Amino acid sequence: MSIEPQSQDIYSEPKILKKKRKKDESKDLIVGKNTTEIIHSILPDNIKQLNKNLDQKVFRRHLLLNKNKSKQNSCDNKGKNEIDLESKQRIRRKKYLELEKIIKQEQKSWKYENFIPLHSLWIGYMSELLGLNLMINSSTSSNEIVSEESSNDLKEIPPIVNIQSKLLKADYHGSVLSVCRSKNPSLIDLKGIVVQETQETFKLITVNDSVKCIPKKHTVFKLELKFQLNKLLVFEIYGNQFCFKSTDRVGKKFKTKAFVEL
Repeated sequence: MSIEPQSQDIYSEPKILKKKRKKDESKDLIVGKNTTEIIHSILPDNIKQLNKNLDQKVFRRHLLLNKNKSKQNSCDNKGKNEIDLESKQRIRRKKYLELEKIIKQEQKSWKYENFIPLHSLWIGYMSELLGLNLMINSSTSSNEIVSEESSNDLKEIPPIVNIQSKLLKADYHGSVLSVCRSKNPSLIDLKGIVVQETQETFKLITVNDSVKCIPKKHTVFKLELKFQLNKLLVFEIYGNQFCFKSTDRVGKKFKTKAFVEL
């Protein structure tokens, strides 16, 4: 088989001259023109009207350029926040344990005699709070308990309801408390000065210089206030109704409720 050669138009423009002509035309378009004129000469007419559309629809309008965060990003952020919260709680727990160790070491050097001045300060604080001339109660002296039968003594005392409301909101750091009833029999008859009060416990130091942490729940405490040479006001404090911090009790409104169980 013989392949016939392709026929070529002898009158057509040569390829070299064609390329040269296109270069010259492009130079004529570019020379003496700025960038905008060159772009307008190249682009079609419908695109040249974009400036008008921009002025009408885009100019001075808020455009949302970034996409909204996906649900996956929000889930990732939640996971990071949970990890940060756990790490913060771990650090707080570690600091709390270190502080507790320091406090336990200091408790070994605590003496009952060192807290007697704190108790005398508390007596002065309660005298101003209740409007009574209270005295420090020494265990050696024999005292008479004031009851409803002794009407002459009750005349010198404010109404019991007012005293109870003030005792409920008072600060007990430095007071002398004793356990009169409890579900734990080993706590009964424990007596000492309150050196620390938390939401759930009273921490007492006894005459034997031993620190006892007594839970408030299911425990009834006895508070004795001496207001004359040989007369005592005795109050019972139900620990279940005292399960608050001392700072929270000040602004809290309590309702009178019947209390049966320990």
